[in-house]
Amino acid sequence: MDDTLLQLLKACCEGKVESDFVLTRERGKKLKKVTKVKTFYKLWDQVCERAKVFALDKNGNTRKLLFHDLRRTAVSGMRRLEIPESVAMKITGHKTREVFARYDIVSPTDIRAAQQRVSRHRQQIAKAAKEKEVSSVSDKVGIKSGETQDDAAQAHPVQ
Repeated sequence: MDDTLLQLLKACCEGKVESDFVLTRERGKKLKKVTKVKTFYKLWDQVCERAKVFALDKNGNTRKLLFHDLRRTAVSGMRRLEIPESVAMKITGHKTREVFARYDIVSPTDIRAAQQRVSRHRQQIAKAAKEKEVSSVSDKVGIKSGETQDDAAQAHPVQ
């Protein structure tokens, strides 16, 4: 839990005893009756609408952002940051790999990024192989590291 969330939860607990609900709201102007928050979906929708926050469906059309979408976003973000799956599952509360995998949506951007990584890796392998080949040829003809062919010819004249 990060510090900001911890501070918000502490503020929700101020003036309450252990048996009180953490998330409560005042009801009634005269009574000042405190009731537990049973659901916050209506408030969530209002806040998202005011903030002009929305989600996109599979066709690219806007739709309401569901609070549960944040869990999927967290899973995808942690995977992109290469956080170990076991750690991400502890953070999100997923108990099984199968359910965790359902939240791990692979996007076209993820696929392009993977293709680029593979391409870079192949280029590095090819470059290393070429350098090794050049080094091997240099060893066979007696050229030392940093030495040119002309330097080698002068240092080791052919009889």
